[in-house]
Amino acid sequence: MVTCPANTVDELVDQLQVTVTSILDEVAPMRRGKRAHGRKSARWLSPEAIAAKQLRRRLERRWKKTKAEADRAVYRTACRKANQLINASRNLIFTTG
Repeated sequence: MVTCPANTVDELVDQLQVTVTSILDEVAPMRRGKRAHGRKSARWLSPEAIAAKQLRRRLERRWKKTKAEADRAVYRTACRKANQLINASRNLIFTTG
């Protein structure tokens, strides 16, 4: 709050800027997060695991479209296989890496 306004226009503008900035900092402080941006790298995945993930996603889209129990069973089998390959790739990298 300004109790003694400045005499010149430039000083008044500076005073106003300081006041508005301090009020905004109280009401809505700037956030500085440390969140990573972009997609995480999956270079450690084996080619088989990548192909299994693609197949799993394709089968999921088919199941969602048809809502057939047979498609869901095939999709779930692909999920288990893809997860096995992903975990095997991860374990191989972390044990040798």
